[in-house]
Amino acid sequence: MAMTISEKLLARAAGKDEVYAGEIIQAKVDKAMMDDILGPRIEISEKMDELKCKVWEPERVTIG
Repeated sequence: MAMTISEKLLARAAGKDEVYAGEIIQAKVDKAMMDDILGPRIEISEKMDELKCKVWEPERVTIG
C-alpha cells in the first residue's frame, strides 16, 4: 500500500524508505512550532529554567 504524504515526510526525516501509522520513529526535526494562544510560553520557560535546560537550536523553534 502506498504511503500518505505525512508518512513520506516522516520517512525522509527518519532516513527510512518507509514508515507506517503506529510505528515509532526517530526523526530529525526541521522546525518545531508552539501555539501561544493562552500563554504557555511563560510556563514552559519557567520549567526549562527550573530544569536548567535550554533550546539547543533556537532558530528551529517558532512560536505563533
